[in-house]
Amino acid sequence: MLTNDSIDIFMLQKLQSNRQGLEAMKKGADVLDISDITQIEYQTKITENKIAELYEKLEELPAVRDSLVVQYRIEKEHV
Repeated sequence: MLTNDSIDIFMLQKLQSNRQGLEAMKKGADVLDISDITQIEYQTKITENKIAELYEKLEELPAVRDSLVVQYRIEKEHV
């Protein structure tokens, strides 16, 4: 399961790669604006984590349905 901590690790890795990019620019590499990319990647990671969470909830639905059906039948018999 992905957690908010995984976002922190992802962002740390991104910051490290950004530093490497800045070092490369100091050595004469082409100029790159990575600020938008970082924000988009951060939002993408949050979205991916939410999707993973929703998939887990979807996996639980058959059990929830079965439980509700049993409860319905019990209540129907007592009416």
